[in-house]
Amino acid sequence: MSLDEDLISLNDIGLTNPVEEMVLITDEPKIPGYFCFLKKDIEDSLKINDIFGQGFDTNRTKAKIKSLGECLERFCLEKHFGNNLTVRKYDFQPGFLDPVLFCCYSEEQIEDRVSFIERVRKEKYIWWPVKDLNEKTIMIPAQLVFLSSEFNEEFPIRQERISTGAALGPFDNKHAFSAGFLEVVERDACISAYLTKRRIRKIVNLPDEIKRLVEYFQRYQLEPNIFDVLVLVLLLIQDHVHLLIIVGL
Repeated sequence: MSLDEDLISLNDIGLTNPVEEMVLITDEPKIPGYFCFLKKDIEDSLKINDIFGQGFDTNRTKAKIKSLGECLERFCLEKHFGNNLTVRKYDFQPGFLDPVLFCCYSEEQIEDRVSFIERVRKEKYIWWPVKDLNEKTIMIPAQLVFLSSEFNEEFPIRQERISTGAALGPFDNKHAFSAGFLEVVERDACISAYLTKRRIRKIVNLPDEIKRLVEYFQRYQLEPNIFDVLVLVLLLIQDHVHLLIIVGL
């Protein structure tokens, strides 16, 4: 499919308002950017709010696709549950994944990790069917998938409920799986490099297209630095008094 066809197919889903172009600030790079919001009747009927997406790209159609895709992705993560739910304790039942496998905290982060793990196994959760890498269906706590406020009353297996690993794509290919999987890999690599204080290499032999973009940013006193870790970008914004660092993966 062409970019225009992708954009039309996302609009045809019918859940979002038309994309809105962002206002360009005089002293910022003129990169096309768009906002996208859910339709009001969708928000009201599902009792959700503040779902939006934003996208930037030198190609306007790509920027629109990014904003639409991010909005729909966030909507999917705010899944509205019906009444047909599996609510139960883990109890080591076949077909249910041990929720302790998702506990990412060390003994330095949790004072009594043993008691924490025991509680994770004893609590009741809403469970959600997912597929493992062998295409086998297995149940995991839904709070590990969705960001809905419906889980605020559950015991939190992880304090941070974030969208790492989420991706949107058509059913007829593996794009969404590949994009989500690679996002997990890239963030793990970058965070691991930071926590272990590993020296990482700066990429200097950039393709011409990226060189031109870097030079364009430098005209606005912005200094992109691109590192090989899978790819980490540091944007330095500096004046005579302040230094602002923005990280992108």
